[in-house]
Amino acid sequence: MDPSEKQESHSQKEESTSENRSQQGNDGQRTPEHPQQDDIRNDQGDVAGKIFIGGLSWQTTEDTLRYYFSKYGELADVALMSDKKTGKPRPESCKIFAGGLAQDVSENDLRDYFGAYGTVKDAIVMVDRNTGSSRGFGFITFEREDAVDRVLKDDHEIKGKRIEIKKAEPREAG
Repeated sequence: MDPSEKQESHSQKEESTSENRSQQGNDGQRTPEHPQQDDIRNDQGDVAGKIFIGGLSWQTTEDTLRYYFSKYGELADVALMSDKKTGKPRPESCKIFAGGLAQDVSENDLRDYFGAYGTVKDAIVMVDRNTGSSRGFGFITFEREDAVDRVLKDDHEIKGKRIEIKKAEPREAG
């Protein structure tokens, strides 16, 4: 970005800030008479503020979430969905690992085969960056966890080759 673009961008931010101030009361607080355009209010006139954060690290705790988001304002509550067995944050998706894939297995083959167990949100065959050929494994993400449970109960064969199925686990940091 050249200096004139930076100056223009800075001027736009100043105008935006001035606009926001004009929508607020004299003390800079949002009021019913001066709402932000993106405010969503409930029947009592309170600003709704519940948000979903996906793709969190396994190391995330309610304390780290609270610490991070408190810089944006007061938090009424923080809830972190966690696995009942491990106590760790629940993964955002219901994903399995499929290993030992034949070289000619495609993402569509995975979708077609595993679609019999439940709705497939995503299927990917991992490929070598240099050659573009299959690395012999992939991942399938289901819409519901019960589909993963059904898949894990069976043995699987795609294109005449028996494959290994495991519940996908996120990589540990470090």
